[in-house]
Amino acid sequence: MSKWKKNVFYALCILILLPIILFTTVDITPLKNQQYYKESKKIISEIKKIQPDSALVEAGWSEAHITPNFPVKVIGFGKNNYHEKVLDSIFVRSIVFKQGKKNYLYLAYDLLIVHPFFVKELEKELEKNHIFFDGIFYTATHTHNAIGSYADKIGGYFSLGGKDQKVIDFLINQTIESVRESIFKLSKVDYTYRTIPTSGLVGNRLNKVNGGIDSNLRILFLRNESKKVMALITYAAHATCLPRKLNMISADYPGALIKGVNELDEIDFAIFSAGAVASHEPLLPDFSTEIKNNYANNLINCIKNNIPVKDSFKPLQSVLYYQISLPLRTPHLKVGRYIRLRPFIFEWILGKGVGKLSFLKMDDVCFIGTPCDFSGELMLEIEKENKANSITPIITSFNGEYIGYITSDKYYYWDAHEVRDVNWFGPYNGKYFKESILESLLKIE
Repeated sequence: MSKWKKNVFYALCILILLPIILFTTVDITPLKNQQYYKESKKIISEIKKIQPDSALVEAGWSEAHITPNFPVKVIGFGKNNYHEKVLDSIFVRSIVFKQGKKNYLYLAYDLLIVHPFFVKELEKELEKNHIFFDGIFYTATHTHNAIGSYADKIGGYFSLGGKDQKVIDFLINQTIESVRESIFKLSKVDYTYRTIPTSGLVGNRLNKVNGGIDSNLRILFLRNESKKVMALITYAAHATCLPRKLNMISADYPGALIKGVNELDEIDFAIFSAGAVASHEPLLPDFSTEIKNNYANNLINCIKNNIPVKDSFKPLQSVLYYQISLPLRTPHLKVGRYIRLRPFIFEWILGKGVGKLSFLKMDDVCFIGTPCDFSGELMLEIEKENKANSITPIITSFNGEYIGYITSDKYYYWDAHEVRDVNWFGPYNGKYFKESILESLLKIE
């Protein structure tokens, strides 16, 4: 065979084999027949209810700046450019809970997400500093004008600005500063909880006509022995009030909301964590700093009218932490309606996904941390189907792992970004995670 014929032959072989090597089909085997689903049932059935300690619950809270005084990339909407200005300060906020010999930590960052690489680095440093917790509950405000450069892998480079040790060390040091102050401020606490409806502030960006909308503010109030009140706030609207191309650091509307709530006479300290934000957008006339502040003010007005009276607080008697790792199906990064990348390519780009669920239960209120942008529509279904349970569930996103978007399964084949590009482990993940959360709540009730 002549040289040119050999070259043509080899080229044809590559053209034929390359698609087979790179791509495979979407697995549509029914959920109940999937091995990972069967394994999850066993994991949840083996959850053992932890007996709460009889000791008093103590809590302390604080914040530390994570606004850098050095050049850093701004991320969100794929910007990845070095910041030009600080529009408003960003923070890490912490709550330390102590009951008897058990210690738990709640962290809320003014970041896009909490990346698993950063979590590993932080927990190593906490251990080096002899700061130990029986569970850490991670959250983020999901501001799209956050700082980046605290992630690994190729996907972390493109979506979060890669890895800069100076940024990582800075975030870790500021986190430890906040944690130490929260430990110092430990005090016996009372609590109360409010679900506050809002109107006309959040919409379903995936299904604008018939999509469900989780429009509730959910707030846990803690009051310490000095009668100082802290408000832990969750809401489902994406923090996207600013222009997409703005290369400025900002906490977006959550930062303005916290600032305004802190100025209320009845509240001394506020923390914000993104709720079930998948598919949910703030309803805005445009994008600007003024509109961001107005949006926050609308939420503050809702809170003003629902601040709990003093005699509604009751002693917090127990705090418990659970975490389970749900098995996942193989990655499904779609390149067509029924075609996906091979799992090994996905893992090379983004790493191996981990389906952790975190539960921080305080008496009859349970925060549930999910490893994703979790759907507000699914939150509505969880609330409806959980009514017989005595626990009030509060979903947060970005719990220190990230497996993309988890949305209602009815949208899986829609030609929309949230289900076409970033639903990485579907189909069936909506039902799978909702069912797993509900069954876990029954076990820990």
